[in-house]
Amino acid sequence: MTKNSDKITEIKKKIISNPEIILDDLEVMKVLFNSYSEATGENIIDLRSVAIKKLEAKIKQTETTNRSIIAAAYENISGYELIHKASLLILEIDNFEDLQVQLMRTVQPALKVSHIHIMIEQEEPENTAIKSNNYISVVKPGSVKTYINLENELLQKTVTMRQVSSPNERIYGQKAHSIKSEAVIQLDLGENKVPALLIIGSNTAIQFEPKKGTELLEFFGSVMERVIKRWAI
Repeated sequence: MTKNSDKITEIKKKIISNPEIILDDLEVMKVLFNSYSEATGENIIDLRSVAIKKLEAKIKQTETTNRSIIAAAYENISGYELIHKASLLILEIDNFEDLQVQLMRTVQPALKVSHIHIMIEQEEPENTAIKSNNYISVVKPGSVKTYINLENELLQKTVTMRQVSSPNERIYGQKAHSIKSEAVIQLDLGENKVPALLIIGSNTAIQFEPKKGTELLEFFGSVMERVIKRWAI
């Protein structure tokens, strides 16, 4: 009897500490329901109401999960549309002068971002055919690596997304005070080509959160690479 009592006490303690063991087990709940239907007395608890509350909680959790999935899917679709539209605009450009104009007039609005900037390294920035402006900057060697690692990011990443507390005024100009997050995309301009970056800034902290996927930005970066490779640097 003592052994049985000890076992019952142990089982009771486990159930009290974790009632989900019972409530999540369909077979056990079915037996309890059947017993409840035949039983009467003050010690009988309305198990059906307990189960209904449990079911309602699960339904609410499922609804919340479904809403999150739908919202994420909608965001992905919207992201594809924005990137594809911006890519088509980029493919029509023939030189750096037109690139500056299109970044300002069409690409930024298409991507719904605050600013886009291209950084290109040159041995002698002051003697290059590319002229620096608000959207394109020609910088000295090593500047690309310095900018990527501004927040201790890894250089190996093609795309770095991060929140920024002190936006670079050389990159963002008068918009710097409003920039809350940025995407930094390394551009591969081919063999013997200089390092370059595509920098996209947003006035919202969540647009370029580190946890978000980078596939669309990688695609957009590859489009920019192919366009710039056609031009003399």
